[in-house]
Amino acid sequence: QYKMPLDRKLMRFSRYQRDQYKKVHADLQPGQEIDPVHKEKFKLLEEIQFEFKSKRKGRPKSDWIEAGWMANYGMLKEHFQKHGSYATLQYKMPLDRKLMRFSRYQRDQYKKVHADLQPGQEIDPVHKEKFKLLKEIQFEFEKKKRVKPKSDCIAPVWMATYGMLKEYFQKHGGYGTLQYKMPLDSKLMHFIWE
Repeated sequence: QYKMPLDRKLMRFSRYQRDQYKKVHADLQPGQEIDPVHKEKFKLLEEIQFEFKSKRKGRPKSDWIEAGWMANYGMLKEHFQKHGSYATLQYKMPLDRKLMRFSRYQRDQYKKVHADLQPGQEIDPVHKEKFKLLKEIQFEFEKKKRVKPKSDCIAPVWMATYGMLKEYFQKHGGYGTLQYKMPLDSKLMHFIWE
């Protein structure tokens, strides 16, 4: 898996060794020998049964995608199934904020991948699979203007601040003694002038 720091380092190292192996063999001219340093490295890797060919081809495409991406995708999918839309995401909620950042990044990736495509070139398999999964949950790759959902009731935060303002008024007989330097007073002043 790709969860532990050591695992990530080993996976990067392995991928680099496979790339080097391919590159060295692809650049080799007929009759030319591999340079001694690479020859020794490849020999040492072969001694530990290192596989120079990646086994990715036999695995399902969704296994190619990082676990972190799949976790975010799962949360986004769950949110859509629960709310029927992504418009209900709220930046002030930490999980929603995470999903909003994830969504923005996916839109950016979608634009970048399509902008960089040459005529006749196909999208790499990992991005292709990611975009396919996102389309399955009706993900919108073009951002639309956010419309705040209309509500028939007053938000609890508003009611709580109103309660503090009411209590302040009853205690002090007005708002003239509010001081901007005091955190609670500052909050009440913002509430009054919003």
